[in-house]
Amino acid sequence: MKDRLAELRRRGYNRLYQPSALDPNQSGKIVEFSTPESLLSLDFDQPIFVLIDRLAISPDIRSRIVDAIETGYRESGEVQFHALAPASESLQNENGTKYRFSAAFECSTCHRAYREPEPRLFSFNNPYGACPRCQGFGNTIDFDPNLILPDRSRTLAQGAIAPWTTPSTAPSTAR
Repeated sequence: MKDRLAELRRRGYNRLYQPSALDPNQSGKIVEFSTPESLLSLDFDQPIFVLIDRLAISPDIRSRIVDAIETGYRESGEVQFHALAPASESLQNENGTKYRFSAAFECSTCHRAYREPEPRLFSFNNPYGACPRCQGFGNTIDFDPNLILPDRSRTLAQGAIAPWTTPSTAPSTAR
């Protein structure tokens, strides 16, 4: 972690952001990590984000927003926006909304990761894209024990095994 923070400082990133772990409706803390002592207020068991930019949204800063987004994707493959409500709005949602955009193929709720899509994943002819259960055939051949032994109280002589009692498997008496 120490090396990663030093690398971030060399690249010009001076601020870290840590969301509030106790109350998601509370805004997190912004820490300028110019000295090691400034990091003492962070909980390293919780997520910490590099703060790329703080912006007040207006039409004339579009290029600055685009630059911040491109930097986030280039550096980490992920961008998070924490939109704070203006002071003039009600304090009901004082910390606004959080938006997360990720280049990773994962669920945004449970963070389950998926493989990056490739053309061979969508081909039924390719075993790489085939269903592991049916192997791309669309059906499986399984035995249902309840169909093989429909009446478990019967003995073999009484015809307990149903497939053996069909005309095609019955013993031939005419020889």
